[in-house]
Amino acid sequence: MITLVVAYNDPSSERMTYYWVNQGHDTDSYVADDEGYSYIGETDFDTSGITADEATLTAIYLANYNGNYTFNGTALPWSNPQQGSYFGYQSWNVTGYITGGDSTMTFDRNATDSGSYSGYFKIPLALLTVEEEE
Repeated sequence: MITLVVAYNDPSSERMTYYWVNQGHDTDSYVADDEGYSYIGETDFDTSGITADEATLTAIYLANYNGNYTFNGTALPWSNPQQGSYFGYQSWNVTGYITGGDSTMTFDRNATDSGSYSGYFKIPLALLTVEEEE
């Protein structure tokens, strides 16, 4: 997977834009689950002191089937917007979930059908963009 992430601020805008790019290569698989080591991944965004007028969360995943996600404890709507044979991304409007403290996204492989859909689920990038009136 090759991904280009571009962040910019428009100096003429009346809004301040904040960007977080959390990267890694966190893997969740049926092998761990079958051995009794259920796994739910987590990544944090330092959103303390920010009042969100608009906020978008994006998960970029490597899997045949999208995972399940929460943001600050709220389950996010699920879909399987697969863009390639082992690549996809999904975005959500999370404006109402930014609380002024740290924000946490969790992710877990979707084991809906005994693992046949998502034997392995990897999430290398989680992106959060928050706009705030200045």
